[in-house]
Amino acid sequence: MLFMDSLIALMIITFLFVIGIQFQKSALQDMTCQLFFEAFQEKLL
Repeated sequence: MLFMDSLIALMIITFLFVIGIQFQKSALQDMTCQLFFEAFQEKLL
């Protein structure tokens, strides 16, 4: 259980890191991250 939670957290961090690199030079970075977090929260709740 704890291992699965840690694995999921690691996947999320890696995904955010990759997205951050892809949108590093883009003006839409903040909006993209905001939309991602809103969608992620909807899936959690």
